[in-house]
Amino acid sequence: MRTRITAWLAGFLLLAVLCGCSVLNGTTMVYETSSDAQLTASEFKAELSNTVDIIRNRLAAKGYAEAKVTSEENRIRVVVPGVEGDADIFAFIRKPTKVTFTDESGKVLLEGKHVKQASAGYKSATEVVVFFTLSGEGRDLFSTATRDNLGKSIHIELDGEVISSPTVNSVISGGEGYIEGSFTRESAEDLAIAINSGALPLLLKQLEE
Repeated sequence: MRTRITAWLAGFLLLAVLCGCSVLNGTTMVYETSSDAQLTASEFKAELSNTVDIIRNRLAAKGYAEAKVTSEENRIRVVVPGVEGDADIFAFIRKPTKVTFTDESGKVLLEGKHVKQASAGYKSATEVVVFFTLSGEGRDLFSTATRDNLGKSIHIELDGEVISSPTVNSVISGGEGYIEGSFTRESAEDLAIAINSGALPLLLKQLEE
């Protein structure tokens, strides 16, 4: 009898893990990865490893330091203790979060990789923004971009969607600025975490339960 119960429990746990169900006060999600670029096997393996690291960093920054992130072939498994069901945290970690700064013609001026540090804060008593500090290379690029676009708009895009289009009134050479976008405190913090951890190099598709 004990053997049957043990076998049944093992089968149940395996099924739960494969489908992304809640198990023992936690939840497992499995994602299939892919890339828009043509990658060799070794390049894909490296990008898969980078994606795993970024997801771990995002989870740790959100307070889930005990989460487990592993990969096998083209899949990534995420186990988050203390989270039940398909919580917002899973939507957060699978967002590409690619940040780009473009001019009015759509030319990319700099990217999220040029941001050294980002943090949520208040521009005024009620307006939440994401403050950023650029790397040395980013500072030089932004200085040139603002000089070349005086009186024009620079679009800040998140995953291809324009979230802010400030007008350049002066050359900005200090390497600091902020992103506006009708943020709540939580959404601003999530964007800052995602910028700090880096954009996901691979696309994630949650497998059907």
